Amino acid sequence: MAVLNVTLTKIIAFEGAVEYTAPAAITAEADGAEFDCEGIPADKILLIMENSDAENAEDVTIKKGEMLQATADLVISVPASKTYVVQIEGGKYLTLDGKLVISGTTDVKIAAVAMH
Repeated sequence: MAVLNVTLTKIIAFEGAVEYTAPAAITAEADGAEFDCEGIPADKILLIMENSDAENAEDVTIKKGEMLQATADLVISVPASKTYVVQIEGGKYLTLDGKLVISGTTDVKIAAVAMH
């Protein structure tokens, strides 16, 4: 399987309504997912993680980026049947070409919103 390329929902102005791209399931644990965040301010990315497993918590890993601020992966445990949101610091987690790389199980659905 290939990496899941997820569309980033971009909010471009205060009070500007846009269509939201619903969370998509990670297709294979080994492949993960990625968002193209090029040109998005580093502190304006919200990652939405939805656990569709009704019995078990699932880990979502935001991979360490390639910029100077990158230190380590961020692992978030999402409880069974819950949805979590986290604000991402781009300098720590974006690759040099502006991608946010995520891994998790196929029970995890993800989406992202950028405010710029």
